[in-house]
Amino acid sequence: SSGINAEYGGGGGFAPPAQGLSNGMTVRFRCKTGKNLRVMGNGAVDGSGGNGQWATFTVNVLGPGRYGFCNKNGYWLAIKGGRPCSSMAYGDPDTGVLLHL
Repeated sequence: SSGINAEYGGGGGFAPPAQGLSNGMTVRFRCKTGKNLRVMGNGAVDGSGGNGQWATFTVNVLGPGRYGFCNKNGYWLAIKGGRPCSSMAYGDPDTGVLLHL
């Protein structure tokens, strides 16, 4: 297990929405730390986020089951080597995340 759960729409629950993720929806990712995954202003990623701009991501649907997540600072959540990281490039191939909802 990655130790990361998704929190949809900024609410308190972890159940995925019945209709799935849609463009423009906001999400947060809860970590084993009990806090949210965040991408800080310098691009560093950790599991110490709250509910603000670094830890709230806008959903971009890239295809069936494939999503991009961008925070308000313009950082895209990326997965490289099985670990979360960040990218400033929308076209970075690591920014597309495959989710099984």
